[in-house]
Amino acid sequence: MDYTPFFSALYITFFFETHIHTCAHCLHFAIHHLRFSMSALTSSTIQAASSTRVRHTQHKAAPIPAKQRKEKAAVREKNQEAIDEAVDEWFASTMSKANELAAQFNKKPRYFLDIFFHGGARMVHHHEKVNAHNAFVSLKAQELREEGRVMSLVNIQREFQQEYKALGDNEREELVQEYKENADSSKHIPRPSPRGRIQDFSNTVRNLILLINGLKTRVGVEAFFCIVRNTPTYHMKPQWYFTSEALADYMKIAVSKKWNSHDVGTKVEAFAIAGCDPVNLFTTSKKKADYLKAEIRNNISTMLGTLASILIRCFNDSSLC
Repeated sequence: MDYTPFFSALYITFFFETHIHTCAHCLHFAIHHLRFSMSALTSSTIQAASSTRVRHTQHKAAPIPAKQRKEKAAVREKNQEAIDEAVDEWFASTMSKANELAAQFNKKPRYFLDIFFHGGARMVHHHEKVNAHNAFVSLKAQELREEGRVMSLVNIQREFQQEYKALGDNEREELVQEYKENADSSKHIPRPSPRGRIQDFSNTVRNLILLINGLKTRVGVEAFFCIVRNTPTYHMKPQWYFTSEALADYMKIAVSKKWNSHDVGTKVEAFAIAGCDPVNLFTTSKKKADYLKAEIRNNISTMLGTLASILIRCFNDSSLC
């Protein structure tokens, strides 16, 4: 007799009864946990959850495609070339005018070039002078903001013009002093970011070029400089500048070894990042030891030379010892 159908039916019945019991137990546990969670909710929690949330999100600009960046760079380069061409044309006409005035008034062209150009002198000799009227308008705007009133500078000048005119000289001086004190107290030193360091680096290089070119125009000089970073927190290539191409070419003749501005700038940058300490540039302990030994020998030689000169002076003149 085949008992397979009987045992199959018995197994199916046991399987369903077991799983139904397990599912019922799980459902009972879930309901109990839900009741406990609901009881833990207070009125303040429900109110906070139902209140409107103000989200301060900052939308990130979509990245510019590489093709579009290249097109913008090409437009900027073309615009810069047009600007340089216009400036060169203006400079040529200015030099022509200087020569014309020099012949007319029996002066040298440099005399008029000194009058035409300030170069970077204003950046060096920069004097800040606070105008009493500007100080009055600024302090009045601050006073109105504290009262909850916001007015434009044009409206402040129009509405409070008579009040400013009624002020005496001493009162205006007090306003200037108060404005300076407020300006000094509001100054703060920003913490430079890598991008800010690069911008400051580039602006300083540009100002240096203006200063040197202005000095060359006024006085007549030739110069060059190399600026490198001394920290790895940002990336900026060594910045070289020569006032003339002839000076840059002459460096190959002046230096006995082969001159390459790129290689020299890279080595100077590595030296600066290493803390201006040659020991940090050596890759092996033997090179560091050899360098330190050479430094010790040089110091000993210098000290022995000094001691020898003292002994010679004492030998020649016993009163010195």
